[in-house]
Amino acid sequence: MDGKTTRRRIDQTQASRRRNVRPAAFSLVELVVVLMILGVLAAVAVPRYGTSQVRYRVEAATSRIATDIERARNEARATSSGRIFVLIDRTGYAFGSPAQPSHSVDLTQEPYGVRTTRGDLASSPIAFDAFGRADKAAWFAVGVGEEWRRLDVDTDGVVSVRTVTRAQAEGGG
Repeated sequence: MDGKTTRRRIDQTQASRRRNVRPAAFSLVELVVVLMILGVLAAVAVPRYGTSQVRYRVEAATSRIATDIERARNEARATSSGRIFVLIDRTGYAFGSPAQPSHSVDLTQEPYGVRTTRGDLASSPIAFDAFGRADKAAWFAVGVGEEWRRLDVDTDGVVSVRTVTRAQAEGGG
């Protein structure tokens, strides 16, 4: 073999190695495309996250209230004495014996951060007799922003919950 052929083979080998070598970094276009995709995902995800947080707060508060109404009803039955459930301003509620409610919950604090409407509990609380029956059917609403739930308490002390609009929560519809 002569020197010219060897030199040509070395050049071909080096050229093929150069073709197989990939760049070690991303191009500016690739980075811009990835950032645009991330921006679109964030624009969709962030509002949904905020909405789900509000929904969680309202559902947690609604569940707590329904449980505490049931608790007041059960305490009335267990002790064969009356119990009440009363809303406090638009911030929370209390329940327990009529003379001195022993349990109170502030719904404006964490983890709830919601408020209540008075519904038809504005004039008087729900009173449970010694058999756990409510003295009246009543309703009120719990929510924040555009996320509201209406709680209806029947004369048996059973709570039902439904989703309502803000206007319905304020007006009773």
